[in-house]
Amino acid sequence: MSDLQTKLGSGMNKLQEGIEQGKMKLQV
Repeated sequence: MSDLQTKLGSGMNKLQEGIEQGKMKLQV
């Protein structure tokens, strides 16, 4: 169960990073 949560957490982090990068590209 903890392994699943770890994978989910890392996935969410990557998703968040992608969103942040997208925002910066839109602003520039």
